[in-house]
Amino acid sequence: MNHVKPHGALYNMAVRDRELSDAIAHGVLAVDTHAILFAPAGTELFRAARELRLQTAAEVFADRNYNADGSLVSRTRPDALLHDPATAAERVVRMLTEGKIRAVDGGDVSVTAETICLHGDKPGAVEFARTLRARLEREGIVIAAPEKN
Repeated sequence: MNHVKPHGALYNMAVRDRELSDAIAHGVLAVDTHAILFAPAGTELFRAARELRLQTAAEVFADRNYNADGSLVSRTRPDALLHDPATAAERVVRMLTEGKIRAVDGGDVSVTAETICLHGDKPGAVEFARTLRARLEREGIVIAAPEKN
């Protein structure tokens, strides 16, 4: 095992709920003290992991829109997902090079990007991933799995 990432609703709750974040971080620590916990920087989940001295990787999302507070737009909204891979690739390059993402309200949000999530459960996911990878390679951005300390 290299890393741990809570999934779906659990992940979305953990980024805000310290008690849940603490439980997840302690669970990871109990199983593998060297596992990397993926979480958005500045969230409760990220802080809980860091306080336990777990290795973290600050996660961003290639195919999701962001709110002005840095949270992900709810999947109940029609603008939650990005469907155009070229647009998503442009946004990821900006997250990696400038540490910024354009929120749905039009303002910029600061982000820290060390690992990128791309959902593979939607139509066109393979082409989306190919487009993103090609753009990152053209920009000279190295693509590699996070390594355990």
